[in-house]
Amino acid sequence: MIPSCPRLAAFKPVATASALLVSVLAPGAEPRLVLEEDFERYTNTATMRLVWPQGTGALEARAPGGGQAMLHDGGPANRRADFNISLDPSHNLILTADLFDFGTNLNRHVVVSLRNRQGAAVEMGMMRDGGTYGVRTVGFGDHPAQWTAFNPGQKPLYGWHRFQVVLSPVRTVATLDLDTNGKVDWTVTLAGTSPREAWTEIRVGAASSPISPGVPVLVDNIRLELVEAAAAAMTVQNPAAAAADIASPSAELSSPVASDAAAPVVAGTGISVAAWWIMGALALILAMLAWVVFALRRSGLGTPAALIPASGQMPPATHAAALAELTEFAKQSLVQGLYEQRNALLETQKQAQQALIELEQRLAALHLPQPERIRAYERRIAELEKELETRGEEVRELTRATLLLVRRKLEEERGLQSRRDQFN
Repeated sequence: MIPSCPRLAAFKPVATASALLVSVLAPGAEPRLVLEEDFERYTNTATMRLVWPQGTGALEARAPGGGQAMLHDGGPANRRADFNISLDPSHNLILTADLFDFGTNLNRHVVVSLRNRQGAAVEMGMMRDGGTYGVRTVGFGDHPAQWTAFNPGQKPLYGWHRFQVVLSPVRTVATLDLDTNGKVDWTVTLAGTSPREAWTEIRVGAASSPISPGVPVLVDNIRLELVEAAAAAMTVQNPAAAAADIASPSAELSSPVASDAAAPVVAGTGISVAAWWIMGALALILAMLAWVVFALRRSGLGTPAALIPASGQMPPATHAAALAELTEFAKQSLVQGLYEQRNALLETQKQAQQALIELEQRLAALHLPQPERIRAYERRIAELEKELETRGEEVRELTRATLLLVRRKLEEERGLQSRRDQFN
């Protein structure tokens, strides 16, 4: 699901194609897609839980940025165990997932984890133990099973964030892309040998009980793939640092990635989203240019004789200059379009948050009892749902974002009411 904070909608189809491109760029690499989940095929929560049973996750049909996602309340984890995959010295496992943080508080504990039947696990996501976003391994040699924050000082950040772990036999490298904008912001390297037993399950939900307060959290674009170690190294922004990591298994660090080396990564393959857009734009422009040249030649017109020799072929220097100009044009158009889209979406999110704040302030001024507050949020949700059917597309995105925030607030109010009823 992609951008909506910002998630580029192109990521989903490109994710599959990127694996093919890796095999072209790295001869001998044969990525194996083990699992890919974007939650688009489900019609409701019941159908989703047929594939992801046992947990309290629900299907969110109108996730920020469009598309569907799993909405988790921090209760028991939903599980998917329809695969069996093992590591070997020449291959790595890559697990990727997008998590949406509503940015309200630190008190959440919702993670995506990869597990085996012996209880070993690698977990990444929202954490309460010493930071906001983190990663940990359980059962990896003698490495302690404790959370490591990507950035201990990181405050909750509203929006989609992309988490990724690369498992090799001797270490685990995790990255965090805040805002899912294609730039890896933090990298954590965990020592400890990976278990030999096959990995058989992915879980989404609380890392511990009871239900984590301060939720829900949205989860989307879960992807697990087995790649050759050389191909997996393409996901690291600094290949020299990656080589140093492999040479020193005891290293453990958390560090930001230099922004000038960052490029949008699609589903852990290291292929840039911008590269796909540029190649597609270039192919279209070159096809149009070829058609124009062909049409002019058929009509007896065309480029002056001074530019095209008797052979009818364009001089190499002229061809190279034209290609360079077209490439630069495609790059500028792509970057400008993505920049404007990202700014518009961020502004939409800010407006939605402001609308919720104003609603909460009005209700607080009225000093309503809890049941009346709940009914007020329910009425507002009904109004927003009607507005979605009548408003234009530009306003509809703001309405969707506001609706999701009000729904989350309603769940919080109902939770408070439920706890009060229990005590009474």
